[in-house]
Amino acid sequence: MRLNILKRTNAGPATTLLLALAVVASLLTASPVAAHAPQGAGDVEEFELEAVQIYDADGNLLEISIDDVAEIHGDLCMCVAGGYRAIQAAIFVLYEEDEVPTQGELTALYHHPGQGHKQAFESILTAECVTYEQIGSPQQMTLDYWSYEFTRNDTGETFELQLLDSIIPRDFFDYRYAVNGYTKGWHEDEPTEEERTLFAAAYTDSLNNLLTLPLWELYEGIEEPEEPTPVAAIVFSSALVVLVAVGFVYSARGKRR
Repeated sequence: MRLNILKRTNAGPATTLLLALAVVASLLTASPVAAHAPQGAGDVEEFELEAVQIYDADGNLLEISIDDVAEIHGDLCMCVAGGYRAIQAAIFVLYEEDEVPTQGELTALYHHPGQGHKQAFESILTAECVTYEQIGSPQQMTLDYWSYEFTRNDTGETFELQLLDSIIPRDFFDYRYAVNGYTKGWHEDEPTEEERTLFAAAYTDSLNNLLTLPLWELYEGIEEPEEPTPVAAIVFSSALVVLVAVGFVYSARGKRR
């Protein structure tokens, strides 16, 4: 895990050791339900996501990228992307633009049993601040598994997060059960080639949505931030209008003479 540590105070060997132990613990305690890309999944589109900034207990500013979490997990899958974007969304809503959370301050409740979610939450927020709550059967998922509850403990603010139903095609869960269910022994009906192809395509579309769309197009209840008023452009345009008007007046006077 390649954590970028921006030193607010000098990080000694103890801090480095704690980070290493956190990564190892995340790997050893990972949920047994995997969520790696299905065979035939397409390439991931180009994307650019800001690293999550968070202070550790020693006051060191950590910058944790989605690549860091993917390295812990073993690949960049839907679970990694879903967990990472959910944390970004929680910080976006619960913190002001110039605020940075501290580990231990933000807690998360989630329902997806995949390792990627678990490792994203625990590597960024720490394991003590993360709670997994099972709903229904992990074999037959629904969009409800992509819902979360975040709490900012220092203020008591809570935010419930739900992925929009347009991000993951509803048929995705049926194809997942048909394909992954056969591979994992959940049922004995071998999936057709069409089901495998459709599952891979739906997976690719879903992953690209999670990686490329802004937060307000991913989740319910997040408003798109207003564009700042271009003061300089308005002043320049106003001055230009005044100059044109003045020029027109002087031109008109010259013609009358």
